[in-house]
This record gives sequence, structure tokens and C-alpha cells, in this order.
Amino acid sequence: MKKISIIIPVLNEEKCLSTLLPSIASQEGVESQVIIADAGSTDSTRAIAKRYKAKVVKGGLPAVGRNSGTKYAKNERIAFFDADIEIPPGFLKKCIEELERKKADLGVVIARARSDKLLDKFLFFLWNCIVVLTQKIYPHAIGACIFSTKTLHKKINGFRTDISLGEDSNYALKASKAGKLTILKEKIYTSARRLAVEGRWNMFKKMFLCGVHRIFIGEATGNKFNYKFDYDKKKKY
Repeated sequence: MKKISIIIPVLNEEKCLSTLLPSIASQEGVESQVIIADAGSTDSTRAIAKRYKAKVVKGGLPAVGRNSGTKYAKNERIAFFDADIEIPPGFLKKCIEELERKKADLGVVIARARSDKLLDKFLFFLWNCIVVLTQKIYPHAIGACIFSTKTLHKKINGFRTDISLGEDSNYALKASKAGKLTILKEKIYTSARRLAVEGRWNMFKKMFLCGVHRIFIGEATGNKFNYKFDYDKKKKY
């Protein structure tokens, strides 16, 4: 039986957790400890987490929540999920086995847009190209799903909490220098709600400028690119 601790930073995610947590619980061949790092939800997020026997701890912005949740991880193998992703049956076991087979410390994934809009699919395709093409020279990652280890996480001092956008790619970059990184074969589906809320062009421009800033100036500390954590849950994405 494989063992893993999964940390999920959240803020008012009752709808998404109602889908994600059952899918984690139904994964075969894996014993999962789920840790919900809550940034102060006012909906049923905590109640749903407790219903599925997840541990709820104090969170904050994603980087803060991930670091906070890792302190309570019981297993060496850990993963960071966003609440709005979908994982297929057998996902966890296959990913852990691939990481073990490759003797990799960090695993990043290719993400597909859970959207009917061709533009959303295309923007995700562009991002995936960046992840693949820069793997050997300047690694990137999507924070929606990252596999790591407690040892590696501690070695690189976790996620930088002074970065609000691009902290996931910074984590991958640091991890690649301290351990072995691989792109996993398994895919995830995630919502395109950020594109819907912030606007496709605006989000593309924001990510592009953030990437340029990282490469030529350094990590964009603070909230230079106006990162949003909470979303209007009345909308459908």
C-alpha cells in the first residue's frame, strides 16, 4: 500500500472539495492523508473536509497554506493539489510508482482545461509547452498538482511566501537543483475559472510578464501582478 500526504490550500471551496475529496478517497492501492490548509473560509469548506476525515489547519495564500500543511504531513511522499482539479481512478498509485521507478523527488504534471472554449484549451496547451520545453534549463510547474517529498521540501525551505504569482515554478526551479525532477505521464483536468474571472487576455499578459520578470529581473515578490485567491462561487466555470 502506497502512502502519501496531500496538502490542499483553500478559501471557500465547498463546491470543488465535494468533488475532489471523494475522488481521493476512492483511489485504490494508496493510503492518503488529506490536509486542508484553510485561509478563513466562510462557507461549508471545513465541514466537508471533516466529513471526509481530512485534517484542517490554518492556511493563507497558496504558498503559505502549502508550507503550513506540510508541517502536519505524516508521510515522506507529499503532493500539493488545488481544490478545483479532477484526478482519474488510479492516478495516485500510477504517479507514485512512476516517481519511484524514475527515482525522482519532484513530479509535475500536464494540465488540461476543463472547458468547452477552444481558447482555454489553447492557453493551457501553451503553458504545457513551456513546462516541457524548459524542464532541463529553467523548470516550471503548475501549482494545481505537484508531487514532492518532505525531505526535499525542507531542504529547499518550501514555497517562497513572498511570491504571490509564480511561486509554484520557483519551487520547481529550487527543487531541480536539490533533487531530481520529472514530468509525469498522468494528466489532470482543472477548471478555467481564473481565465474566466480575470479575462483570457489579461491572464495571458499577466503570466507572460511574470515569466519575463522571473528570467531577466528575478522573482516577482509581493503582489505585483494582483493575484486573486478567492472566486465568485455563484459563477459556473
